[in-house]
Parts: sequence; C-alpha cells; structure tokens
Amino acid sequence: MKYATSPFVKMGIWYLILSSLGIWLMPVTIVKYGKFSDMYMCAIAFFLHFQYNGFMLSSLMGLFIKKYGWDVQYPQLIKRVFILFQAGIIGSLFISWVGYFSYPIYYIVGGASVLIWLIAVVMILRLYLKTQPKSFLATVFISFFIAKVVMMFTGAFLFLRLICLKTSTC
Repeated sequence: MKYATSPFVKMGIWYLILSSLGIWLMPVTIVKYGKFSDMYMCAIAFFLHFQYNGFMLSSLMGLFIKKYGWDVQYPQLIKRVFILFQAGIIGSLFISWVGYFSYPIYYIVGGASVLIWLIAVVMILRLYLKTQPKSFLATVFISFFIAKVVMMFTGAFLFLRLICLKTSTC
C-alpha cells in the first residue's frame, strides 16, 4: 500500500474515474447525434485519453518515482514535475479532439500542454540519468514515454501549420 500514497497514483485513480464519463456519454451521444458522430467519437477519445494518458501513465510515473525514492529525496522537484505532468495530461485532451474539430485553439492548447508534459518527463529523465544506474526496462520506459510526447507535440504543430496555410490566417 505504500505506492498508494504517491500523488501520481492518486491522480491516476481520479483519471480512471473521470474516464468513465466518456463511457457514460456514449449512449447520450448515440441518441442525440447518432452512432459514429463526431460527438460520439469525442466521448470515446475522452475515455481513452484519460484511461491511457491519465490513469496508466500517471500511475506508472508514480510507481517509477516511488521505486527510486525520489519523492523523499527531491520533494520540491517532484512536486513541480507532478503539477507539470498533470497539466500536460489534462490539456493534451485537445490533441484527441483535433481530428473531429479543427479549431486552431485546440492545436495551440494541445500543443502547449504537450510541451508542458514533455518538460515534466525530461525533468524525470535528467533525474534518472543523474542519480540511477541504468536498467534496461527503466530506460525503455522513459525513452518511449518521451518519444510518445514528442510525437504528440510534433503532430499538434504540423496540423496547426497546415490549417494556417489552408486558411491563410497565419
């Protein structure tokens, strides 16, 4: 039960509960907008985003931090990482919705949130590289995590650029 005290794991549990709203909204969107409507797909994206990016990744990061004892050794740094990490998760929901609604603000908010998330993960990477003997599994975990966030960031700004070129507003 010592891992349950991690704020990352606690937020992961909250994201698990929050993600269920997407499932509860699916019948409503089917009745109101039809199956496979944009709203229906956004409800699914909401569910999946908070399941994978919220529950799973926040919980895994909490376990990763707890495993190395960084929450005790570097409480101020981990608090900053926690805030950035959670802001990144919440704001990057807009990346999940840009395929259905091409509002430029979704790209901007989503891209900025992913950048914030990337900063948090890079802070953890620097701490890992500075303090720990390298293990294969931990290195793979942090490397894939960074690759995922970089791809989200790149995708957000490439699509924003395409919209700007298409509408000639930028």
